Amino acid sequence: MKDILIKRLKKHDESALEEVMNKYLPLVSAIVYNIGRNRLTKEDMEETIADVFVILWQNTDNIIEGKLQGYLSCIARTRALDKLSSVKKAQTVDIDELEMQSDFSIEVTAETDDITELLNSLINELCEPDREIMLRYYYYQQTAPMIAKILGMNKETVKSRLRRAKEKLRLKLTERGYAP
Repeated sequence: MKDILIKRLKKHDESALEEVMNKYLPLVSAIVYNIGRNRLTKEDMEETIADVFVILWQNTDNIIEGKLQGYLSCIARTRALDKLSSVKKAQTVDIDELEMQSDFSIEVTAETDDITELLNSLINELCEPDREIMLRYYYYQQTAPMIAKILGMNKETVKSRLRRAKEKLRLKLTERGYAP
């Protein structure tokens, strides 16, 4: 059924977009509100949520069958972080407080990209529910109590699994030559 919905989206069937919005609005809203909590206005968050579905509509060719939820999650996270960044840039800053930094290098950027790719790979290797907990905590920025409620677990169990999963990742990164 999801594949049919994606095919309808790719044909720019407006009713398919409406179905996607009805189904995924709670997920997109949760991601945006968790990232923007106490830092974005309600209007900024609502605008960001609307932007997610506009971007989806404009980029239907990029949707891979079976990956709609992940695609929307990624768009929501990116748009929320972009909105945060634009809000911070819009704030006035005293010119005397600014310091010029010229330590940017292509090597640092490439290494950061490599570590990010490795981390994503290592997180995907985690067993469930550890992988789900890590994604919800770090990617969707949900709190341990929220995750516990969603997954039907004890809050302390979530915290414990999170600590153990982080330790596993730290050890795997160390084995690959990335010092903590």
